[in-house]
Amino acid sequence: MTEQLRYRHHWIFCVVALGVWLAEGWPILTSFAAGAPIRGAPVSVLWFVPYAIFAAAVVGTMLLKLRAGLHWTLLAVQVASVMAMAIIVPWAGMSVFLIITAWLAATATTPARALGWVAFQTLA
Repeated sequence: MTEQLRYRHHWIFCVVALGVWLAEGWPILTSFAAGAPIRGAPVSVLWFVPYAIFAAAVVGTMLLKLRAGLHWTLLAVQVASVMAMAIIVPWAGMSVFLIITAWLAATATTPARALGWVAFQTLA
């Protein structure tokens, strides 16, 4: 029973994480399509590269059974993607993506290591 509940929660989070990814990217997408700036900065087409890389890393982390080293590498790719998105389009909304990464770290390790990861990604 517990395993079934955990499995269902995993899929619920997967759907929610991708929904957040889309919802957070939507303002950038609409601004880009309209040629409008975000917070006074133009939206570059380059922003969509780390945005897509972030999604691919999240999906890979959630759906694939990975060795621990590869799992943490994909988490690092997610953090690097968020940093790149924030540099290309300086908008505070990018930090919401880090919540997804923190959750994925928390599901893979102990609470102490997960908190260490959250500290690392926050500093980055």
